Amino acid sequence: MIGITQHRYMPIIRHILLILIDIYLHFYTFIPMYRSRQKFNEMGRDIYTFARTPDEALSQLSGGSQIIQFRAKGLPQEKKESQAAAVVQTVRQNAPGAFILLNDLPELAVSLEADGVHVGQDRDFRTLIQKLPDSMITGVSVDTPQEALEAQEAGAAYVGAGAAFPTSTKPDAVVIGPETIARIAETVTIPVVAIGGITLDNISTLLSTRVRFFAVISAVVSAPDSAARVRRFKQVIADY
Repeated sequence: MIGITQHRYMPIIRHILLILIDIYLHFYTFIPMYRSRQKFNEMGRDIYTFARTPDEALSQLSGGSQIIQFRAKGLPQEKKESQAAAVVQTVRQNAPGAFILLNDLPELAVSLEADGVHVGQDRDFRTLIQKLPDSMITGVSVDTPQEALEAQEAGAAYVGAGAAFPTSTKPDAVVIGPETIARIAETVTIPVVAIGGITLDNISTLLSTRVRFFAVISAVVSAPDSAARVRRFKQVIADY
């Protein structure tokens, strides 16, 4: 009699278990993205690096980079999307605790479950931030304290301020200098990422400000050993 009763209810029990497993998996996969912005806000001062390929990302991760932005200006859209997916996968597989953001690819960032996206003043970042998940890290480029305040009020997770120094990565960039970046960092409460021409020789000028993160492109990707260069930057930041 007991065996017959158990057999009768097995399909119902199995169905309930499947529902519970589905809920668990959905919740489990959602947690990392949900916690991204909070974890980002809790980080101390650090380097912020850029990668176009999985190899670049892997090298930077091996050097200890905890924030990587996929940035591939000039690539065809289809190639850019496939490269972005490969870089996101590389970060997830090799450093689950690291952050991966996409440059100017908000829809793709959501579909790939990246940690965030960075956009410039040429985008309607106010509307964009409203549409993106609250947990997503959204960075906005600024070059004045007023722009930084507007980005903060719109809900940006951080602002990228620069160019700090002349830069070969973006020769036409307006150089606002360390002094303006320092004022930006004093104006907002969200993290400020200094960017533009930062090297081991000039980073000390920015370390004396309230800047949280230091975005380095050429000085890392052009180095003979990117991992060693990342480690050196991290050491300089930590020692200040």
